[in-house]
Amino acid sequence: MLSEASLIFNIMKEGTSVNDLKFSVNKHPAPEILYKIAAHQGINKERSLRGLTNTINRSKECSDYFGVIVENERDDVVGYAGFIQNKNNPQKWLYTDLWVKEDCRRQGIAVRLVKAGLKHLFDIGAKTLYCTVNPDNHPSLLLQKTLGFMNIETEPFNELFVEGLMMFQLEV
Repeated sequence: MLSEASLIFNIMKEGTSVNDLKFSVNKHPAPEILYKIAAHQGINKERSLRGLTNTINRSKECSDYFGVIVENERDDVVGYAGFIQNKNNPQKWLYTDLWVKEDCRRQGIAVRLVKAGLKHLFDIGAKTLYCTVNPDNHPSLLLQKTLGFMNIETEPFNELFVEGLMMFQLEV
């Protein structure tokens, strides 16, 4: 299972000076980190924070969970994704709540974020990663294609809501 140690990756953005982005894999994201994420996710910060917290708590109750958090050199959170283990098959995982700060998008952070999660999944012996996407979310659909995910028929994953969403699968 996941150790408490974080995985750190230094990333250089092309065409700019070096910006050190820290990609940390964390089993228990601190409340202040979750609040920073929620503050950027939508109009209602408290509702976003409750949603993130509820997803994490439900996932921990029935399976396992970790988050990948991306911070810049000033320790500002600029990206996040949660990874949830399937309660019936521990080798299957789903990533959810992918978010990159608006002024940091279109720089490859989402790709690197999911790849950091994939590396950790590989290290712990996971076999398959899934995700769900709203059919109208064209940037996310492109991301799944870029990462090599295959569109599959939507199937239940734990108690998560998947109706009306597209489902994608990638072998780890």
